Amino acid sequence: MNEIIIYGSCYGTAKTYAEALSKMINVAAVSYDRVSGLERYETIIYLGGLYAGGVRGMAKTVKKILPDTCRRFIVITVGLADPQDEKNIRNIRNSAGKQIPEVFRGRTEFYHLRGGIDYQKLNLMHRTMMKLLYDQVKKQPPEQWDAETRAMIETYGKKVDFVDLKRLEEIAEILGRKAGSPVLCPEIRAMKDTEYPLLKDFLYEAIYVPEGGAPPDRSILDTPELRVYLSGFGESESDCAAAAEVQGKVVGAAWARIMNDYGHIDDETPSLAIAVHKEYRGQGIGKKLLLFLMSALEERGFERVSLSVQKSNPAVRLYQRTGFITADETEEEYIMVNNLTMSADGAAVKRRGK
Repeated sequence: MNEIIIYGSCYGTAKTYAEALSKMINVAAVSYDRVSGLERYETIIYLGGLYAGGVRGMAKTVKKILPDTCRRFIVITVGLADPQDEKNIRNIRNSAGKQIPEVFRGRTEFYHLRGGIDYQKLNLMHRTMMKLLYDQVKKQPPEQWDAETRAMIETYGKKVDFVDLKRLEEIAEILGRKAGSPVLCPEIRAMKDTEYPLLKDFLYEAIYVPEGGAPPDRSILDTPELRVYLSGFGESESDCAAAAEVQGKVVGAAWARIMNDYGHIDDETPSLAIAVHKEYRGQGIGKKLLLFLMSALEERGFERVSLSVQKSNPAVRLYQRTGFITADETEEEYIMVNNLTMSADGAAVKRRGK
């Protein structure tokens, strides 16, 4: 799975939530000061304690994330104040938003939990910092306190615990998982002839819409440029398609045929298209579909496969990671090719079973 949970814990409750969520959705949880290799994750869940006007460790973490790869950035804050209070939510998002670069803001989702603190268990440095912060905010007029500041003052020196792990079940469902259910393991297989009509829906899903753009009308599928992906599919020997099935539902597809499309190289090289339903993205399904399809094409005797992709599409990174190289380019698009029997570094490769 192409996901990770990162946590920044001040007093231990963010870590408690992160470890519980990790078990619930079967995704690894790592402290922000130990994490590395973030350039490969498409979904990053950051779970951090509210501390000194921001989210603990998040500013350092976002510097390690590649905008071209990370398509979904989920921020879950943990604080002492009521996370259901609308004014508190606005304040949290305003302060946390300052730590998030502009490029990520359109793909960031916020959720809020309530934590706790036990002053007796804080180390000397934390107790000193909390005392300095307490003394500083106490000098401010009460009408200037936000909900988090007020909660900190009211609980100062005490032991309070507002942790509610049940709230994670709601977040797990929002993330596309049912709490306590097994992680979805898609079956990647050859697409059945009777499923070919589904390719029309997947072709529409494959149309890249830049951030802030409006999706085109479905009538675009009837244009000659897109009909070549679908018309009479299955009738030619070059036609080849793979499906990703989850609980009896086809949630993704990758297909190829020799056609004069945007990614056309020559009359002996099939071009491919790929799409995964939005709610199933970020789980590595696209990569598995690509590898399966390329293996099937190689078994049929094809030496190469090509595709076209807009330069601003995050999928470029996926294609590069699966061995595609740029063969040509226009102002807006790359034409990419994968030599099916060779890896990107020129070594022989066997894809089956990856």
